[in-house]
Amino acid sequence: MECCCSCRKKMSSSRKKMDAAAAALEDRDKPYACDICGKRYKNRPGLSYHYAHSHLAEEEGEDKEEAELHTPVPHHPEEHKTPKKGPDGLALPNNYCDFCLGDSKINHKTGQSEGLVSCSDCGRSGHPSCLQFTPVMMAAVKTYRWQCIECKCCNICGTSENDDQLLFCDDCDRGYHMYCLSPPMSEPPEGSWSCHLCLDLLKDKASIYQNQNAPPS
Repeated sequence: MECCCSCRKKMSSSRKKMDAAAAALEDRDKPYACDICGKRYKNRPGLSYHYAHSHLAEEEGEDKEEAELHTPVPHHPEEHKTPKKGPDGLALPNNYCDFCLGDSKINHKTGQSEGLVSCSDCGRSGHPSCLQFTPVMMAAVKTYRWQCIECKCCNICGTSENDDQLLFCDDCDRGYHMYCLSPPMSEPPEGSWSCHLCLDLLKDKASIYQNQNAPPS
Protein backbone atom coordinates (compact mmCIF):
# COMPACT_ATOMS: atom_id res chain seq x y z
CA MET A 1 0.00 0.00 0.00
CA GLU A 2 2.78 2.40 0.93
CA CYS A 3 4.46 1.68 -2.41
CA CYS A 4 1.28 2.43 -4.36
CA CYS A 5 0.78 5.69 -2.46
CA SER A 6 4.38 6.64 -3.16
CA CYS A 7 3.93 5.90 -6.89
CA ARG A 8 0.77 8.00 -7.05
CA LYS A 9 2.53 10.91 -5.37
CA LYS A 10 5.41 10.66 -7.85
CA MET A 11 2.98 10.53 -10.81
CA SER A 12 1.07 13.53 -9.42
CA SER A 13 4.33 15.43 -8.97
CA SER A 14 5.40 14.57 -12.53
CA ARG A 15 2.09 15.77 -13.95
CA LYS A 16 2.38 19.05 -12.05
CA LYS A 17 5.90 19.55 -13.41
CA MET A 18 4.71 18.82 -16.97
CA ASP A 19 1.78 21.23 -16.58
CA ALA A 20 4.11 23.91 -15.21
CA ALA A 21 6.53 23.37 -18.12
CA ALA A 22 3.70 23.61 -20.66
CA ALA A 23 2.42 26.81 -19.03
CA ALA A 24 5.94 28.29 -19.05
CA LEU A 25 6.33 27.40 -22.75
CA GLU A 26 3.03 29.10 -23.61
CA ASP A 27 4.04 32.16 -21.58
CA ARG A 28 7.27 32.33 -23.57
CA ASP A 29 5.55 31.87 -26.95
CA LYS A 30 2.76 34.32 -26.09
CA PRO A 31 4.20 36.81 -23.58
CA TYR A 32 1.43 39.41 -23.91
CA ALA A 33 -1.65 38.61 -21.79
CA CYS A 34 -4.97 40.45 -21.56
CA ASP A 35 -5.44 41.62 -17.96
CA ILE A 36 -9.22 41.30 -18.34
CA CYS A 37 -9.78 37.81 -19.78
CA GLY A 38 -6.28 36.33 -19.65
CA LYS A 39 -6.08 35.55 -23.39
CA ARG A 40 -2.44 35.48 -24.56
CA TYR A 41 -0.86 36.87 -27.75
CA LYS A 42 2.53 36.64 -29.41
CA ASN A 43 2.91 40.39 -29.91
CA ARG A 44 1.65 43.71 -28.55
CA PRO A 45 -0.38 44.69 -31.68
CA GLY A 46 -2.30 41.43 -31.34
CA LEU A 47 -3.12 42.20 -27.70
CA SER A 48 -4.10 45.80 -28.53
CA TYR A 49 -6.33 44.62 -31.38
CA HIS A 50 -8.00 42.06 -29.09
CA TYR A 51 -8.70 44.69 -26.42
CA ALA A 52 -10.00 47.30 -28.87
CA HIS A 53 -12.35 44.90 -30.65
CA SER A 54 -13.49 42.88 -27.64
CA HIS A 55 -13.37 44.64 -24.29
CA LEU A 56 -13.45 48.26 -25.49
CA ALA A 57 -16.47 47.53 -27.68
CA GLU A 58 -18.14 45.80 -24.71
CA GLU A 59 -17.50 48.82 -22.47
CA GLU A 60 -18.94 51.25 -25.02
CA GLY A 61 -22.11 49.21 -25.40
CA GLU A 62 -22.48 48.33 -21.72
CA ASP A 63 -25.44 50.59 -21.02
CA LYS A 64 -27.34 49.31 -24.04
CA GLU A 65 -26.57 45.70 -23.23
CA GLU A 66 -28.00 46.01 -19.71
CA ALA A 67 -31.42 46.80 -21.18
CA GLU A 68 -31.43 43.88 -23.61
CA LEU A 69 -31.94 40.15 -23.24
CA HIS A 70 -29.03 38.18 -24.54
CA THR A 71 -28.76 34.76 -26.04
CA PRO A 72 -26.15 32.79 -24.05
CA VAL A 73 -22.86 32.74 -25.93
CA PRO A 74 -21.47 29.21 -26.32
CA HIS A 75 -17.97 28.63 -25.03
CA HIS A 76 -15.45 27.63 -27.66
CA PRO A 77 -12.20 25.94 -26.73
CA GLU A 78 -8.93 27.65 -27.57
CA GLU A 79 -7.53 26.67 -30.94
CA HIS A 80 -4.45 24.45 -31.05
CA LYS A 81 -1.09 26.20 -30.90
CA THR A 82 -0.07 24.39 -34.10
CA PRO A 83 -2.97 24.86 -36.56
CA LYS A 84 -3.98 22.02 -38.83
CA LYS A 85 -3.29 22.58 -42.53
CA GLY A 86 -5.50 21.73 -45.49
CA PRO A 87 -4.34 20.24 -48.84
CA ASP A 88 -3.72 23.77 -50.16
CA GLY A 89 -1.32 24.54 -47.31
CA LEU A 90 -3.71 27.01 -45.65
CA ALA A 91 -4.67 26.66 -42.01
CA LEU A 92 -8.07 25.06 -41.50
CA PRO A 93 -10.39 27.93 -40.49
CA ASN A 94 -12.16 28.15 -37.15
CA ASN A 95 -15.94 28.13 -37.54
CA TYR A 96 -16.53 30.95 -35.05
CA CYS A 97 -15.64 34.64 -34.74
CA ASP A 98 -12.73 35.31 -32.39
CA PHE A 99 -14.36 38.56 -31.24
CA CYS A 100 -18.11 37.95 -30.74
CA LEU A 101 -17.93 34.10 -30.69
CA GLY A 102 -20.74 33.90 -33.22
CA ASP A 103 -20.58 31.93 -36.45
CA SER A 104 -21.57 32.52 -40.08
CA LYS A 105 -25.24 32.17 -39.10
CA ILE A 106 -25.20 34.81 -36.36
CA ASN A 107 -23.03 37.78 -35.42
CA HIS A 108 -23.61 38.22 -31.68
CA LYS A 109 -22.91 41.97 -31.92
CA THR A 110 -25.34 42.74 -34.75
CA GLY A 111 -27.76 39.83 -34.50
CA GLN A 112 -27.41 39.28 -38.26
CA SER A 113 -25.91 36.47 -40.31
CA GLU A 114 -22.45 37.27 -41.69
CA GLY A 115 -19.70 35.25 -43.35
CA LEU A 116 -16.31 34.79 -41.69
CA VAL A 117 -12.83 35.83 -42.82
CA SER A 118 -10.10 33.40 -41.75
CA CYS A 119 -6.34 33.76 -41.28
CA SER A 120 -4.36 31.64 -43.73
CA ASP A 121 -1.63 31.00 -41.13
CA CYS A 122 -3.47 30.16 -37.89
CA GLY A 123 -7.09 29.68 -38.99
CA ARG A 124 -8.44 32.28 -36.56
CA SER A 125 -11.66 33.77 -37.95
CA GLY A 126 -13.69 36.95 -37.58
CA HIS A 127 -16.74 38.67 -38.99
CA PRO A 128 -15.72 41.56 -41.30
CA SER A 129 -17.86 43.95 -39.20
CA CYS A 130 -16.17 42.76 -35.98
CA LEU A 131 -12.82 43.38 -37.69
CA GLN A 132 -14.12 46.82 -38.76
CA PHE A 133 -13.40 46.07 -42.42
CA THR A 134 -14.60 48.51 -45.08
CA PRO A 135 -16.42 47.12 -48.15
CA VAL A 136 -13.22 47.65 -50.20
CA MET A 137 -11.16 45.73 -47.64
CA MET A 138 -13.74 42.92 -47.48
CA ALA A 139 -13.33 42.41 -51.23
CA ALA A 140 -9.53 42.70 -51.10
CA VAL A 141 -8.87 40.08 -48.40
CA LYS A 142 -10.58 37.45 -50.55
CA THR A 143 -7.93 37.89 -53.27
CA TYR A 144 -4.83 36.86 -51.28
CA ARG A 145 -3.68 34.82 -48.27
CA TRP A 146 -4.94 37.13 -45.55
CA GLN A 147 -3.23 37.09 -42.14
CA CYS A 148 -4.74 38.12 -38.82
CA ILE A 149 -3.11 40.82 -36.69
CA GLU A 150 -1.12 38.25 -34.71
CA CYS A 151 0.32 36.48 -37.77
CA LYS A 152 0.78 39.57 -39.94
CA CYS A 153 4.07 39.72 -41.87
CA CYS A 154 5.58 42.45 -44.00
CA ASN A 155 4.43 42.00 -47.61
CA ILE A 156 7.91 43.00 -48.83
CA CYS A 157 10.43 41.20 -46.61
CA GLY A 158 8.09 38.45 -45.39
CA THR A 159 9.04 38.71 -41.70
CA SER A 160 7.00 39.69 -38.65
CA GLU A 161 9.91 41.10 -36.64
CA ASN A 162 9.76 44.72 -35.45
CA ASP A 163 5.96 44.59 -35.45
CA ASP A 164 5.86 48.12 -34.01
CA GLN A 165 7.16 49.26 -37.41
CA LEU A 166 4.34 47.59 -39.39
CA LEU A 167 1.84 49.72 -41.30
CA PHE A 168 -1.50 48.25 -42.35
CA CYS A 169 -3.07 49.27 -45.65
CA ASP A 170 -6.55 50.73 -45.17
CA ASP A 171 -7.71 49.15 -48.45
CA CYS A 172 -6.38 45.57 -48.32
CA ASP A 173 -5.06 45.11 -44.72
CA ARG A 174 -1.63 43.94 -45.92
CA GLY A 175 1.27 44.80 -43.62
CA TYR A 176 4.45 46.70 -44.51
CA HIS A 177 7.49 47.67 -42.46
CA MET A 178 7.97 51.41 -42.72
CA TYR A 179 11.67 50.83 -43.45
CA CYS A 180 10.86 48.37 -46.28
CA LEU A 181 8.85 50.94 -48.24
CA SER A 182 10.37 52.87 -51.11
CA PRO A 183 11.05 55.54 -50.05
CA PRO A 184 11.15 54.37 -46.41
CA MET A 185 9.08 56.13 -43.74
CA SER A 186 10.40 57.22 -40.36
CA GLU A 187 6.99 57.96 -38.84
CA PRO A 188 3.53 56.46 -39.49
CA PRO A 189 1.35 58.71 -41.67
CA GLU A 190 -1.62 60.57 -40.24
CA GLY A 191 -5.06 59.42 -41.37
CA SER A 192 -5.60 56.72 -43.99
CA TRP A 193 -2.76 55.02 -45.84
CA SER A 194 -2.89 52.92 -49.04
CA CYS A 195 -0.15 50.56 -50.20
CA HIS A 196 1.33 50.67 -53.72
CA LEU A 197 -0.74 47.65 -54.82
CA CYS A 198 -4.00 49.37 -53.91
CA LEU A 199 -2.87 52.68 -55.39
CA ASP A 200 -2.26 50.89 -58.71
CA LEU A 201 -5.53 48.96 -58.52
CA LEU A 202 -7.93 51.53 -57.10
CA LYS A 203 -6.34 54.72 -58.48
CA ASP A 204 -8.20 57.76 -57.13
CA LYS A 205 -10.64 55.52 -55.20
CA ALA A 206 -7.91 54.47 -52.74
CA SER A 207 -8.47 55.39 -49.09
CA ILE A 208 -5.55 57.81 -48.98
CA TYR A 209 -7.23 59.98 -51.60
CA GLN A 210 -10.69 59.64 -50.07
CA ASN A 211 -9.27 60.90 -46.79
CA GLN A 212 -7.59 63.88 -48.48
CA ASN A 213 -10.71 64.78 -50.46
CA ALA A 214 -13.08 64.52 -47.51
CA PRO A 215 -14.73 67.84 -46.57
CA PRO A 216 -13.50 69.37 -43.29
CA SER A 217 -15.62 68.43 -40.27
